[in-house]
Amino acid sequence: PLLRFPEQEYGLQKAVEIAPYLVEAHQALAALYQAGGKAERSAEHRARAAAARAALSGRAPVPPGLAPVPVPRLP
Repeated sequence: PLLRFPEQEYGLQKAVEIAPYLVEAHQALAALYQAGGKAERSAEHRARAAAARAALSGRAPVPPGLAPVPVPRLP
């Protein structure tokens, strides 16, 4: 069964929170928001996907918001 919008959005938001450089997650969020009529948020994630792709390919420096976030270790 297909997930509903809130579950999809939550999962993809968590993915980009943990690994903001994941191009595919930003692209999926852009498509999800576009389908949901949220054009501004869709454009934001399309831009983040493009920035991440450029940084990962070495064509551009890594923007501060796309740098990996350290995950705390469990005790």
